[in-house]
Amino acid sequence: MTKKLIELSVLTGDLPAAAAAWAGASRLAAQISDGEGRITVGDVLVRLLSPDAGRRPAELLTARGEGMYELVIEVDDVVDAMADLRVKDVLLSGVELGESGRREIRIDPASSHGVPIRLVESGHA
Repeated sequence: MTKKLIELSVLTGDLPAAAAAWAGASRLAAQISDGEGRITVGDVLVRLLSPDAGRRPAELLTARGEGMYELVIEVDDVVDAMADLRVKDVLLSGVELGESGRREIRIDPASSHGVPIRLVESGHA
């Protein structure tokens, strides 16, 4: 079962301008470091990724331009979510241990209209 959206990541070629725009719209300050801006809006972390954030964001920015990078959704059980999505012919990765130490799977952008989605399990920290 889906619990909630916990993270939204956006690619940007101009991190200071993007951070100012998001901060202005949300009335919250953006924290910027290592090519990444972070703004918490309610329970959702908005990450603004510039080419300086790493090789993958840089490659995608060159290939696709600015825009949505990834959605991260918290679920109760990744294995249950995987079984449910496979029945619906959604293309998925296998279960992995993410940077946060929680189990996660990735939905292939071909199954989500071009938006990479990562499902992260809430119960495994």
